[in-house]
Amino acid sequence: MASPKKGPVRGPPKGFSLTPLYNSAPSGLFVECEITDRHVAITAENTKTIYRNHVGTKSASAYKRMCDILVPLTANAQRIGTEEERKLLDQSIQLCQRLLIEVTLSEATKLVGRAEYEDALPGSIQALRFSLEIYGSGRSELIPCYILLAEANLGLSRFKQAEECLCNANWILIKTRDNDKKVKSILYRGFGRLYAAQGKREEALRQLANDVYYSSLRVGPEHVDTSGGYFYMARVFQDMGKIDCALSLSDKVVDIWYRHLRDIAIAAAEAEERGDSGTKELGTLGMPLCVRLLSLS
Repeated sequence: MASPKKGPVRGPPKGFSLTPLYNSAPSGLFVECEITDRHVAITAENTKTIYRNHVGTKSASAYKRMCDILVPLTANAQRIGTEEERKLLDQSIQLCQRLLIEVTLSEATKLVGRAEYEDALPGSIQALRFSLEIYGSGRSELIPCYILLAEANLGLSRFKQAEECLCNANWILIKTRDNDKKVKSILYRGFGRLYAAQGKREEALRQLANDVYYSSLRVGPEHVDTSGGYFYMARVFQDMGKIDCALSLSDKVVDIWYRHLRDIAIAAAEAEERGDSGTKELGTLGMPLCVRLLSLS
């Protein structure tokens, strides 16, 4: 057998390929995907792990990318003799793991933004698994994974799982004494949305007030990032029948976004007049949207 080449593995090793399962599996055989725990349609040859190709879903390309990265991680790689070669192998594995975390978090974030919560869960879980393996438990690097998992579970009305993820992230924040105001704002907003969905309106308002507080400390009370807290508070007040409070906060959200979009429109117009190629696309694509929104105010 030829000795493996030195250097980090940046893709599936030679001899590995992704093959439709129906071409290689007996009829009636059902296996589960390591990423999603669902029945599979694609297998990575020469490994013991079967990966599912999400045929017919919008996330198919994302899971294909995950499979490509997972192949060298799950292969039964030959142990290399020298210390230097073992170091290179370990580095290549860590590189693949970090790349996988980056890919899964990025794709899952996009899916959550499109309200495709079920499809976002597998990538979020896989990112958490590899983050735990690389960094260990109780590390601040795990917080984005827990927050994303909480978002997906909250979107699916799985409140117990969402609360568990938020509590884990909050515990890490307290343990590491991380004073990141952005993370605190996101966590408080997550708790606020959770309690609002559970009908715990007073507690939801308290959490959302903390969200607004930390966001205001970071970027100011009139920033678009802070407006999300006002928006969710308005919804809670509406559910409580306090329409005046709800309308007041809703007006504030509209005012913040009006000024934000107006500034974008002005900046894009000025850049276009200067012939700034770096923002030409913003002027072409962003201006019509800004003009429409401004005209509705």
